[in-house]
Amino acid sequence: MKKLRIGITTRIVQADGYHEPRDSLASDWSFFFKTVLPEVDWMMLPNIGENIIDYVRSWQLNGFIISGGNDLGTEPRREATEMALLEYAVSKKSPLLGVCRGLQFLVNHYGGKIVKAENDSHAAKEHSIKFSEIPFSLQPPNPAVVNSYHNYVIQSSDNLPGFAFDAEERIEGVYDSTKNLLGIMWHPERSDPLSDFDQQLIKHFFSKEL
Repeated sequence: MKKLRIGITTRIVQADGYHEPRDSLASDWSFFFKTVLPEVDWMMLPNIGENIIDYVRSWQLNGFIISGGNDLGTEPRREATEMALLEYAVSKKSPLLGVCRGLQFLVNHYGGKIVKAENDSHAAKEHSIKFSEIPFSLQPPNPAVVNSYHNYVIQSSDNLPGFAFDAEERIEGVYDSTKNLLGIMWHPERSDPLSDFDQQLIKHFFSKEL
C-alpha cells in the first residue's frame, strides 16, 4: 500500500511589528495529526498559487486538508493555491477534507449558497447538529454538539450531498464519494478532548488510501 502524505493549507496573517504576510497553521493541528493519524506523513502548504502543484508532486502528496481562517475572497493568493489543490485532488481522486472555511470553499466552488450569519449566532459558540446519511455508517453522539467559529452559514450545496445540519437546516457537513471530498463546518482540531466521532470520521475518510 502507498504511504499517505497529507498537505494542509495555511491561513495568511500579518505578524505584529512586521510588514509582511505570513502563512500559518494553528498548533492544534500538530496534536490532531499525532493523535488521529499517527501513521500519516503531513506538511503545511505555502500559499504560492498554481505553483503549489509542483510542490505537491515533488513531495508526492496524495491527501489534502483545506484548513480554516481567512474569509472567502479576502486572500487571492490563498484562493489560487486552494483552487489548484482542489482541481488536482479531484482529478487524481485524492481525498480532500475541508474544515470550516475549507467547507465554505468547496460549497462556493460547486455552486452552493453562503450567507452572513445573523447576530453572531455561529461565532465562537457551540451548537447542536443533526445528521441524515452519515458517511461510513458511523454512529454519532445523540445529541451531537459541535464548536463553531465561522461568520457565514451554508444555505444550500446542491452539488455536494449534505449529511449534517444545524437547527435551521443549514448545512454543516458534506460528503461526495465520487469526488472524494469531505467537508465539515466545525473545527475537529480545537475540541478538548478530541471528539470520538470526529476522529472516526476523519480516520475512515483517509483510511481508504492506507
